[in-house]
Amino acid sequence: YAGSFRARYEAFTELAAADSRDVLVELLPNALADPFHLIREEALTILAQDTTALFQTVDEMVIEMATSDPNTLVRAAAIDVLSQMGDGQFLSVFRGAIYDSSYAVAGSALYAYLQEDASDRLEIVLSLKSENSLSITASIADYFISVQDYGQYEWFEEKLLGYNGGDLWYFARLFGMYLLVAQPEEMPKGIEKLREIAADHSQFYNRLSAYQSLELLADVEGVADILQQLQASEKDPRVREYFDE
Repeated sequence: YAGSFRARYEAFTELAAADSRDVLVELLPNALADPFHLIREEALTILAQDTTALFQTVDEMVIEMATSDPNTLVRAAAIDVLSQMGDGQFLSVFRGAIYDSSYAVAGSALYAYLQEDASDRLEIVLSLKSENSLSITASIADYFISVQDYGQYEWFEEKLLGYNGGDLWYFARLFGMYLLVAQPEEMPKGIEKLREIAADHSQFYNRLSAYQSLELLADVEGVADILQQLQASEKDPRVREYFDE
């Protein structure tokens, strides 16, 4: 009930850390309804980590937050909670948020929806293949990998070559995972793309991410030699530290 957002946030996080279910049962409704979005997010984070059925005491509030909270990050976090706690009963919530104007919300909703056994999953994935936001493409990539869709190499390569910075760091890993299930004739092309990034990219962490993706393919003929060549040519001590581990 403190007038200061910071005071309420600090009090709530301290009490939540005490790990008392009785305390949290009393605090969560107020925290989920707090006008300060960081407190609402923190409450959802606690719910996502809880194993004591706290969700059942506030499930209607979380559903409402997933559909109408004014803060996009809170809506996305609420969807994540529903995805973890539900067993197919929140499909309509996820489906309704897939085309949200916020990529954070849409990405969370898409990932949650694709984890369910919905009959229109492929239709939705195909409708979003042209999107470039990592929030969307990461979920699509995960879907293609999980269902072992062997015909998506060109899409994966297009996305890989279009990313930079942290997006490339993340997607390079997905690209390597896809190569494990790709058609044999596609694998050499994908390996070469990863080798180029690992050898020449200007950002050290993306060189490292591509190298780590190649490690997934170490049993493929020729990849062990590529890894050795990359180790020999890499000069950045931050990457070399990984080699020495």
